[in-house]
Amino acid sequence: MGTLKATAMGADNNGMSNSGPPPGVDSDFSIFDTIPNPIFVKDESLRYLFVNESFESFYGISRSAIIGRSDASVFHDRDIQRLEREDEDVIAAGGTLESRETVRSDHGFAREVVIRKSRHRNASGNFILVGILHDVTEIARANERLEASQSFLHQQSRQLYRLATTDPLTECYNRRALFEAVEQREKLHTPPVCLLILDIDHFKTINDNSGHAVGDAVLVHFAHSVRSILRPQDMFVRFGGDEFAVLMPATSRLDGLAVAERIRRHLAEKPLQDGDAVVPLTVSIGVAGSEDTDSGVDLPALLRNADEALYRAKNDGRNLVRQAQ
Repeated sequence: MGTLKATAMGADNNGMSNSGPPPGVDSDFSIFDTIPNPIFVKDESLRYLFVNESFESFYGISRSAIIGRSDASVFHDRDIQRLEREDEDVIAAGGTLESRETVRSDHGFAREVVIRKSRHRNASGNFILVGILHDVTEIARANERLEASQSFLHQQSRQLYRLATTDPLTECYNRRALFEAVEQREKLHTPPVCLLILDIDHFKTINDNSGHAVGDAVLVHFAHSVRSILRPQDMFVRFGGDEFAVLMPATSRLDGLAVAERIRRHLAEKPLQDGDAVVPLTVSIGVAGSEDTDSGVDLPALLRNADEALYRAKNDGRNLVRQAQ
């Protein structure tokens, strides 16, 4: 294959030092054929003066088909306007420009390349543009795989945390989640804070007489009914069995009492429809507010006060709401 001779290249007239091709290529571009990276040289009008053998192989185009021609007359699947704009900028201003491009090899495979272009002068005083391509496909793919793995691990971590802090039947938070939220103060940005403890009346009797399947349906129905009344910022927790809690930020005890009464009435008016059977539901609720504690938001104290109020609601006949005293 023939080689293209060129005159010497040196610093441009801006007085700026340029890196230039490796030593020895100033008089003979053919030395570029020894370099495994695709390399091209263009004149000031952005027509190809030379491409090395690696360039021919990479693009699947012969040297004779590209020398003396522009990108627009040779390539039809590249961003020609962007490439020519970059080339013109380098020719006009000098320096070095590095850009990224997705190209297709002669085998049709998409490849990610970094193109490094720089301006040089030959002995005749004319500018020439030298570009070298670095195939970074494998690096890009490795980064994509790494990002995908990190995304997968993040999703798995969130899923595991959700499983560890959520009751699978009712999809309520569990006790662990409640204590972690209070410890991290995620739910307590705005005092006062109100805590409700809810206990489904006669749940054991329902479970024993109707079976565990109906008991599970009662729990799911109960959770859905309560959740329909709560705000997004309220934390709905299943402590276990038929006992639940609601942690309500920015809520006074009086406001919490109103919410508890709405929950009680809603459940009494919305029995569970299980096939042809109707399962009536009622709930007893104890309410405590951070106003009832000596140290502000003290979860153990709130739990203790709300539990005492719940005991009185059940002792007074169930299907009642009672507040801490």
